[in-house]
Amino acid sequence: MNAKIMEGLSGAGTNMNLVGVPMKVFRKAVQDENAKKMQRSANVAGELKGKADKYQVKAKKGMAEQAEEAREKAKAAREEAIEKRRNERVQKDGTQPGRETDTRQKPDKKMGAFVQISNEGKEKARLAAEGSVRQTAGIFGKKAVQKQPMIFMQAGKKANAIYTGGQ
Repeated sequence: MNAKIMEGLSGAGTNMNLVGVPMKVFRKAVQDENAKKMQRSANVAGELKGKADKYQVKAKKGMAEQAEEAREKAKAAREEAIEKRRNERVQKDGTQPGRETDTRQKPDKKMGAFVQISNEGKEKARLAAEGSVRQTAGIFGKKAVQKQPMIFMQAGKKANAIYTGGQ
């Protein structure tokens, strides 16, 4: 909290508290029907209220300045964090800031996306397709190969798995 805010809030609070005294005098003067006393107390109460309003404006200006300073600090911190991440990326990847690391050609929107598959990838795709045909062979009328599950003992030797019907 800066000095303007402190001064504004304390001044406004004090003057508003002080307004209560002339207002009590004003009420007493109304009961006594004393016009001069009513006029003087109303003037004093108005002056104090005016001072309180001025202090309130000062407090609002101080709060606005403090908020602006906080925004500037936050902006500087964000920019510093961005610069730090850029420097870390340069050190890690060895790329220059602002340059794209992906140098591949971008496809035309008219042509759609394209993918180039290597020979090794094509071979893996073919083997995967054959494997899926083997797994589903029983569904299409071909006889599927039945294999017994293998179980290994702690010593690393194979043990025969015997199915007991779920017991």
